Formats: sequence, C-alpha cells, structure tokens
Amino acid sequence: MRWILSAAFILLGISGYAQDGSPDAALLSEKSASNENVTIVWSTSNPDVLDNFIDPYFDYSAEEQCWNNVNLVVMGPAVNVLSENQNLQTELSGLISNGLNVKACKYSTEKYNAKSKLTQVGIEVENVYDIVTQNLKDEYRHLVAI
Repeated sequence: MRWILSAAFILLGISGYAQDGSPDAALLSEKSASNENVTIVWSTSNPDVLDNFIDPYFDYSAEEQCWNNVNLVVMGPAVNVLSENQNLQTELSGLISNGLNVKACKYSTEKYNAKSKLTQVGIEVENVYDIVTQNLKDEYRHLVAI
C-alpha cells in the first residue's frame, strides 16, 4: 500500500514539473515577455533628441529585432517642442506607422495646449506616470530617460 502512495506522489510531482501551464512557467513567460520591451521617455526641449537618438535607435531596434515593443513616452517640454514643430510631427508620424508605440503625458498636453496637434499625428494622450512608475519598479522592464 505504501509503495502505491509513493508512486502516486512521485507521478504527481513529475507531472507537475512537466506542465507548461504551471504557475512557475507562467511567471517565467510573463517575465520573459516584459523583458523584451523598452520604453524611452523623452522629456527634454531639445528637438535633436528625436533626430539623433529616438529615430535611429528605433530603426536599429526594428532592423535587428532587439525588442518586441519599443515605446515612447513624451512628456514635459518635449510635448511643447513636438506640438510646435511640424517636421518633428511628420517624422514621429512615420515612426508610429512603422510600429513605434507613442503616448504623451496628459498633464503636459493640457499645460501646453497640445492635445489636438498630437492626437492628429497618432499619439495617444493619457496619464503616463503609471507607465513610467511601472517601468522603474519592474526589474524585467527597460526604461531609457532622455
């Protein structure tokens, strides 16, 4: 009788390790998926940041398939610069159509009265503080602030 119980526990243990749907496997899968995303925060008033960092880095990342998702958060003075510069809007619109996920800070768009200009380009306007906080707290996500 003991050997039957022992065999049953061993089989249960082995089947538990073999299940891809186990909680451990799900956690590893979630960590792996979030590890494949990068978020760039553009907050400076320097328009060269888009031309000399964001655009070439996005192109490189797409070409080399570095990340599953490249996200851009635009906040602070960058919102104002972007809303006033048609060339930057056109450039960013092209990046969006190529797969760059872009969100603008709701507070900043209200402060600079820029919401309509940015949404026309295809930028989502929302509270981005939770996105930034989540990326800072999660050891499996990547955040670049410029």
